[in-house]
Amino acid sequence: MEEGDAGSDDKRGACLAFAGGICRTETGSVPKSILVPGSFLLPRRMRNLTEYFVAVDVNNMLHLYASMLYERRILIVCSKLSTLTACIHGAAAMLYPMFWQHVYIPVLPPHLLDYCCAPMPYLIGIHLSLMEKVRNMALDDVVILNVDTNTLETPFDDLQSLPNDVMLPQQSESRLLPHVNISSKWIMD
Repeated sequence: MEEGDAGSDDKRGACLAFAGGICRTETGSVPKSILVPGSFLLPRRMRNLTEYFVAVDVNNMLHLYASMLYERRILIVCSKLSTLTACIHGAAAMLYPMFWQHVYIPVLPPHLLDYCCAPMPYLIGIHLSLMEKVRNMALDDVVILNVDTNTLETPFDDLQSLPNDVMLPQQSESRLLPHVNISSKWIMD
């Protein structure tokens, strides 16, 4: 029996296949083959996305997304490390199918705070206790999202300056919303 083939004693026709493999099974007398998508095709950190959606409102999320598209220097600040890492990973996952290609540090250690002055784009998570030291540095044109207070500080208007092709037209949005499984509170905010 090959990997991914269903055993002959399996009465439900289910099988186990690895990501990127082929699952072969029989239902009754009909053989079936199912291609299992590779793990690189879909975002794997759904818990991070869930926590990101709970912690940050949609408006701030969209502004942060636009700033990521413009490859800005971005700091995400939070007092709880688990929430901080979830928000950093969630923000990066929102770029799917694209991905962040620049400096990416989910939690910046205190001895590397000078990285916040780097001239290249970055996505860095900082514990709230270090933010006073960071504010004393020469930070020019940095986007800062404070997850605890759900506030976004940015010198840019990236969301408004995105091309119309990137933004979802109002007509398409009204057709898609009934199929999106989120509460109406999130849609209206």
